[in-house]
Amino acid sequence: MLDALVKENPSYSGPLTNLGIVYYKTSRREQALAAFSRAAVANPRNAVAYNWLGIIYRENGDYARAEQGYLRALQADGDYAAAHLNLAILYDQHLKRPAQAIEHYRRYGRLDRSNELQVAAWIAALEPKKKPEPKP
Repeated sequence: MLDALVKENPSYSGPLTNLGIVYYKTSRREQALAAFSRAAVANPRNAVAYNWLGIIYRENGDYARAEQGYLRALQADGDYAAAHLNLAILYDQHLKRPAQAIEHYRRYGRLDRSNELQVAAWIAALEPKKKPEPKP
């Protein structure tokens, strides 16, 4: 059904994004990548498509493109919690940039309170241990 809708309306970003999600969830990554790319071209403000592009690039080990995907998602919608979380994970686990990871974990935590304890634990693990100040 989505294929037919996309064929009838090739410039509609929403159906392309939904088709990309279906492709992704049915392990057709190349088709998903193509659908999300087309969705982003059709609507440069499609934060969902850019976030999914970031996910696919991260899974392929292309961390620079993954970062760009997540950043483009946040340009489109600065309050898109999933993009903040995915960017934080990328900075934390793959790019080893803890300060940036903490920033995006915090933003994610403010936007989605459903995982407050988990987010707090992630941040605590990244924050540098503070040394006691020497006594004069």
